[in-house]
Amino acid sequence: MTGFLKANYHTHTYRCQHAYGSEREYIEAAIRRGIAELGFSDHVPCPFKDGYVSGIRMTMEQAPEYVYAIRELGKEYASDIKLYVGFEAEYIPEFFKEQGRQLTPDELETSETVKTPRGTFYVTAMSREQMEAAGYGLHHQSEDGKYLIMGNGTRAFAIPAEQPEKVNPLKHIEDTVEQNDNAFDGLINNTPQTPTAGELEQKAKAGEPISLADYAAAIKAEKERGGAKQEKPSIRAQLRAEKERAAQKKTVKAKNHELEV
Repeated sequence: MTGFLKANYHTHTYRCQHAYGSEREYIEAAIRRGIAELGFSDHVPCPFKDGYVSGIRMTMEQAPEYVYAIRELGKEYASDIKLYVGFEAEYIPEFFKEQGRQLTPDELETSETVKTPRGTFYVTAMSREQMEAAGYGLHHQSEDGKYLIMGNGTRAFAIPAEQPEKVNPLKHIEDTVEQNDNAFDGLINNTPQTPTAGELEQKAKAGEPISLADYAAAIKAEKERGGAKQEKPSIRAQLRAEKERAAQKKTVKAKNHELEV
């Protein structure tokens, strides 16, 4: 189906961990659907201070390559489509306020205490990563090995040696946001991968109809993979040529019908 959308500014890449295929496949699928402007908008990377690793966004290290890749493809496909590159950024005031606030062991003290040969220490619910971020280092361990005593030179607290898996508060928010976004992602992100020239030839031999534009694009992709650098043909021009050939076939068929009559 073509003409449904003229622009799509919400397209993710494999870097966000919930899309598949290459940027090139998305671009060529968009061109075939008559889309004039395509925007890539992966979730913005975020360095979480507690070590949490997001399952729906790229890493900080991937960001420069992501921007570079889309800009280079924008030059290559300039005659067919206008490309944009950016980030989908969520603003959650409560979360960012919590991320920016420095926790202290006193705030998360429990009613428990731990005794070691070096003294009695209050237990805090902070994780080891949070304690280290607050300036505390490992001082010693309880005799039974169940607690670590973390100190900063003047004060010390006990934390469990076996740290439970931390559930970051953003995970639920991220999952909810992504579930809502999935309602808008389908058109481009779920486009099937482009078939190879060989696969299309087999379909044609079997009597199945194939797209000449797909065939031309598959041959071009294989040549590029083989290292032959050629000027990129316009996909829109290929589509126009295909329509013209179809119109010519109709004209010939109509003339033949007139002759028969």
